[in-house]
Amino acid sequence: MVDSQSPATLQELRLESLCRLDAKSRMTLPELLQPIVKQWDGACRVVKERPGALSLWSPDSSDTAIDAAVSAALAKYDARRNQNLLEELMTLGRLRSTRETTAKLDGRARLTIPQAFREFLGVEPEGNAMVVAATVCIEIWRPDAWVSYVEERIADYRRISESLLD
Repeated sequence: MVDSQSPATLQELRLESLCRLDAKSRMTLPELLQPIVKQWDGACRVVKERPGALSLWSPDSSDTAIDAAVSAALAKYDARRNQNLLEELMTLGRLRSTRETTAKLDGRARLTIPQAFREFLGVEPEGNAMVVAATVCIEIWRPDAWVSYVEERIADYRRISESLLD
């Protein structure tokens, strides 16, 4: 589903579009996203969100909440030398090491998905992926994972939208 108007921001965009990776694992982002990603100066953050799903973020965005949590946990660990906390910090560190990377976007809004991220996504070169505008980022889903996610969560739509207004 694609709106006919070209929105200026991700927040305004409603988009769900099936796209195809080429033989080199490049994907041209949908036309409605191109003005948005062109503001990202040829790069984006690619983040592993869940099996079968990646997200794309502006390169100047950051995970400041996680950075703050890590700093606070490190301070607690330094004060107490708690083994359980150390294990949690190490797990978080391992996951942070593999969770995101920076990828290039060419002048035609083509994204080359790095191999480890494509494997996590579960889409082969010349395979299809669903591109979704997710209000604060762009998501790329393996089509069957997207359908499962929507089937599980669509009933929560009204409750979530109303809770955000509180």
